[in-house]
Amino acid sequence: MVRFHSPTLAVLLTMTSGLVLPAQAQEVVNIGIIQPLSGPNAQFGTNALHGSEMVVEAINAAGGIKSMGGAKVQLVVADVPSPNAAPAATQRLVSQNEVAGVVGAFISSITLSASEITERAGVPLITFAFADQITERGYDYVFQVTPKGSTFGKDQLGYTVAIGEAAGTEIDKIAILYEDTAYGTAQAAGLRAEANARGIEIVMDEAYPLGITDASALVNKLRASDADAFRIVGVLGRKAEPFSIGSALCFQLQRQIGRLKLLTKMEAHLRSD
Repeated sequence: MVRFHSPTLAVLLTMTSGLVLPAQAQEVVNIGIIQPLSGPNAQFGTNALHGSEMVVEAINAAGGIKSMGGAKVQLVVADVPSPNAAPAATQRLVSQNEVAGVVGAFISSITLSASEITERAGVPLITFAFADQITERGYDYVFQVTPKGSTFGKDQLGYTVAIGEAAGTEIDKIAILYEDTAYGTAQAAGLRAEANARGIEIVMDEAYPLGITDASALVNKLRASDADAFRIVGVLGRKAEPFSIGSALCFQLQRQIGRLKLLTKMEAHLRSD
């Protein structure tokens, strides 16, 4: 029995097995992989690629795609470190490598850019990026296998309230801080909507630029907000951010702010934008 460690690739291979491909393509099926393998998000892209490679190894070792006469799966990998690099890289996969489908990318902004190419070519793109916008453009060939960013934001707010209740603290005021990316914006929108639905006052609603290294201004603003709790939307562990915004805020707040009734820990979503 083949166990899939990469649900995105598993879904794409299931779809591909139903395609009618040229005779010469029956022996090998090319699947494109677009991930940030260099730059600040290289760690996440590399981990995702390793998962896809594990799936391909297991499928090929088990006899290939049986519904296609045992066709072997071959990954064609493109390093896409930024949204600007996505169109050309994706176009090469589609036109030169004749991929049956594409998997990627970890970063929502890269996925948004790449999906414009796959959509025009009629090539399926399976992604585990979060941004709501990815599947809200009416595209027919883009498939999102994870919950949307706004759903994560809604649940994140719910977790915060639950933590407060467990600690005997009512959350009446909340601060929202988020990275200024497609992912951060989408998840913050979910946080914002859920706070409004619960009647919780948003006393700070602040975006910060990707790659920020000094959180002092945000800390000062948060200290003055009179928030009962705060939530941060961002990705921890980027190569270019050894002391990330989440870590900076949490450490500085622990040292400087004793009057917040509840300091919730940042939830690191190892997935982007």
